[in-house]
Amino acid sequence: MEQIEEKVEKIEEKTEKENFSKSLDNDNIFYAFAYILFFLPLLAIPESKQGRFHANQGLSLLIFAVVGYVALVLLPIFGWLFIPAFRLFIFISIVIGFLNGWDERERPLPLIGKWFKIIK
Repeated sequence: MEQIEEKVEKIEEKTEKENFSKSLDNDNIFYAFAYILFFLPLLAIPESKQGRFHANQGLSLLIFAVVGYVALVLLPIFGWLFIPAFRLFIFISIVIGFLNGWDERERPLPLIGKWFKIIK
């Protein structure tokens, strides 16, 4: 009976170790959150090519959002009318990027993803 209990304990320990190593391999969390904090995958997994891709997409989106918002604020009337649509576009781009990162796909963001190659 003791031998069976020892074997069960060994199997449980092995399973716990495997689950822990699998949780460390979930880089998709860092890829997804790169669209909120672009530098996150660069700090967590700096050698990852896919991490650099999503960090670059996140940084590109940030630059586009800041420059576009400043440009729209400076344009009287017409710029102010387009601000809600621009915010919606940025929000949708963040969601698309988040989902691409979560699924570990290297798809550029619509309209702006192919323009910038800042992080190499």
